[in-house]
Amino acid sequence: MPPLSPAPSPDPLSRGAWHRRASRPVLAWMLALVVLALVHRWVPQARWLLVHMATLGLLTTSVMIWAQHFADALLRTRADEAARRRQVRRIRALTLSILVTCAGMLLAVPVVTTVGAAGVAGTMIWFAASLARQLRAALAARFSRVVTGYAVAASMLGIGAGFGAALAFSPPPRWQGRLLLAHQAANLLGFIGTTALLTLVTLGPTVMRVRMPPSLERSVRRTVVGAPCATAVTIAGALLGWPLLAAVGVAAYTALVVVVLVGLIRAARAARWGSLPLFPPLSMGAALMWLTGTLVVTVVLLVRARVGPWGPWGAVGVGGELGEADLQALTVPFIGGFGLQLLLGAMSFLMPTVMGGGPRAVRAGLAELSRGATGRVVLYNLALVVYLLADGSWTRVLASIAAAAVLVAFVPLMVRAVVMSLRVRRDEETRGDAPRREVTPTDTVAPTRAATGDAARGGEARTARRDAPADREGAGGVGRRSVGAGAALGLAGALGVLAGGQALDHRGTGGGRAAATGTPGTDAAAPSGRTVRASLSAHDMRFTPDRVTARRGDRVVLTVTNDDPTMPHDLLLATGETTGRIAPGASADLVVEVADGSVDGWCTIVGHRGMGMVFSLDVQGAEAGSGSSEAGRGGATETGSTVVSVDLAQPPSASFVTRDPVVPREPTGEITFTVREAVQEVAPGHSIRAMTYNGRVMGPVLRGELGRGLTVHLENAGTMGHSLDLHAGTVSPDAVMRTIAPGESLDYAITTDHAGMWLYHCSTMPMSVHLASGMFGAVIVPPAGRAPVDHEWVLVQSEGYLGTDGEEVDADKIAAERPDVILWNGHANQYVHDPLRARRGERARIWVMSAGPSRSMSFHVVGGVFDTVFAEGAYLLRAEDATGGGSQALHLGPAQGGFVELTFSASGTYTAVSHAVVDMERGARALIVVEE
Repeated sequence: MPPLSPAPSPDPLSRGAWHRRASRPVLAWMLALVVLALVHRWVPQARWLLVHMATLGLLTTSVMIWAQHFADALLRTRADEAARRRQVRRIRALTLSILVTCAGMLLAVPVVTTVGAAGVAGTMIWFAASLARQLRAALAARFSRVVTGYAVAASMLGIGAGFGAALAFSPPPRWQGRLLLAHQAANLLGFIGTTALLTLVTLGPTVMRVRMPPSLERSVRRTVVGAPCATAVTIAGALLGWPLLAAVGVAAYTALVVVVLVGLIRAARAARWGSLPLFPPLSMGAALMWLTGTLVVTVVLLVRARVGPWGPWGAVGVGGELGEADLQALTVPFIGGFGLQLLLGAMSFLMPTVMGGGPRAVRAGLAELSRGATGRVVLYNLALVVYLLADGSWTRVLASIAAAAVLVAFVPLMVRAVVMSLRVRRDEETRGDAPRREVTPTDTVAPTRAATGDAARGGEARTARRDAPADREGAGGVGRRSVGAGAALGLAGALGVLAGGQALDHRGTGGGRAAATGTPGTDAAAPSGRTVRASLSAHDMRFTPDRVTARRGDRVVLTVTNDDPTMPHDLLLATGETTGRIAPGASADLVVEVADGSVDGWCTIVGHRGMGMVFSLDVQGAEAGSGSSEAGRGGATETGSTVVSVDLAQPPSASFVTRDPVVPREPTGEITFTVREAVQEVAPGHSIRAMTYNGRVMGPVLRGELGRGLTVHLENAGTMGHSLDLHAGTVSPDAVMRTIAPGESLDYAITTDHAGMWLYHCSTMPMSVHLASGMFGAVIVPPAGRAPVDHEWVLVQSEGYLGTDGEEVDADKIAAERPDVILWNGHANQYVHDPLRARRGERARIWVMSAGPSRSMSFHVVGGVFDTVFAEGAYLLRAEDATGGGSQALHLGPAQGGFVELTFSASGTYTAVSHAVVDMERGARALIVVEE
């Protein structure tokens, strides 16, 4: 008897297996979004990341997966294993490209961002080509036009990615706004919107278990042709700087959306809502309403931009009335109201269907994902409305928490759906029941009466009555009481958010928006209907003009242009409105919706406010005493008189690495300095957001030799302009000491012709802030003929002006010369807990410098006498001098340096200090342990 052949193994990438593998990035993006939402305050570019992780990461990946699913279903094709594997590789390539794009934005490296954007574009064009090949190979199908639309929409995202890459390079201000609108139109309308509309046409009737109305089927052809054309018109209007043309494109797109919406409403009239799981149709319907409303608002803004005061389109907006604030205001309704709701609604229906297991298992999964459907949908949508309309920050925070909670609830419900589906399957296997009919991919599109009519519905109703009470919402039979109760709970939750937020916003302010803007005791101003526009230039530590006048109730739009070639700036008003960081050459809009009282503003870059970079919005007809002082200072970077308590008896943290005090033995020759901002510990239990050369407070100690060259290659990887001043060389300051912008570099070459200990530091204004933030170091050029020693150490003194732990230094303390701690080699008392070491009879040379920015030092070693002193290029004392003199202290002013020599004649613990005793008590102290 011939041996039995092994049973064929199941296809490792069957439809279900493919969905599980392809959906892993979607789950990862969901988790990443939740994490980022919790920690966004401490993440740079957090808003950009939230938007693009939601659109590129979550929505785009999901669209690619489900568009492929619908293409297979509509064309009635079944991909082989090789095709499935290519599809998974394509999704992974998309994920990697998105990660590279995000990394480029976080690192502020436009080339990396462009590489990621090119990867996204290439992946989507690959996807479009794959759909086109699948379409050509398939037999004629009723809804093949939908797949054509998917391919065209995927190509639009490739175009939009190109616009995004161009924005990463900070194009001229005239083009930034045009590219931004074109980028949004291609991605949001051309790709996400078109794919969503085509899917809703086919999926909507299936969700509601009704036949597709003929009018809805006719809208497929209109959408396939009209949506890309309308998007192209919008992009053309954006690039040409013609808001009316862009408005025509958006209006045409809106008309297509309305046609689809009306067709779905007609289909909904025929649905038997008592037998439906409610969450999918409610969520998708709400999403379509948000899309319609957002598009209408966009048309109004574009038209208003044309009829308002006209000029070149702004740097980050469209110009006229439409600026960055307007465009950003559309983000929440489009992504939160439309995109995320549509995605969760569709997934709530499709996931149980794809899991399969028979009609009962599918219904069980649908029931779990529709738990509390009306309450969730009502609460989420009202929370978005509250967020968009609220004036107070606490109200917006609570509204965003409520909306986020509804979104996060999808995850445990999804887990429950899987568990319940598997449980139903096991129960049927135990009873020996066979599923009446396995759900297939074609059940999710273009339903027929056989699949969705009375017969099928009757079986479902019988199962629903057996499995759960008919009045439980989401269980397949929905009672009016449960729907009403869910809606009431959602409404109550939204009202609770509104009441709680208003109470917190009004607490201690005297109530009303007037208090928030600093006009206590007055009623909120009524809108006047007027708009005041002003253009401000940020340059040379000034806003020009630094004062703008409006009348109470006016809407004020400030367009701030950063005309500094190397330094970022921003404008923060005491009432909380801010432009955010503005890169050199870029612009941003700051909008005060209703001017209620005069208010001060300033640049929050550390030190800039102290140098006079302030602004005033003067409002006529309002009481004096605006939110210009204490209420507003909390939003500023500078903390004024921040009270800091540092326990210098404690050791540095376990993660702190003691700075090596040994002078380099070999000449430096050439070295690269990379400027970075980094949180660095400067005292036990306290850190600052430092500006550094090569990552540490106090840059590397360099060693030169008389008459030899020294070259520093300076690279600015920070977020603002920086520079370098090497005191050891004679050069033209214009060439090598200039401030360079982020991403730029220069070579700084000198010849060390003179002996001494020379300071180097950043000379970008405010210089005191940059130096106090860690941008300093020493160049040691030993004199000829020096005597040999056993040890050669370096101690550089600087001052620490501490703000909030982990934040910038306190610029007000710097101006007042009130240091909290004194640092040696970048940390207070580090050598008390990790002493210098020598042996009895050994001789040491200690190089010392006062780096400042402002205080002198008087260097002394307790128990020792200096027999050699060298300061500022000359010996003040030599051991061989016939006078037999000695020195107890070396006094050095800011930027001065030298060395002392002494011999440790006895063992014990010596203490090196600054004999400005208060500075010693602030951390200017080191121990020298001398052993036998």
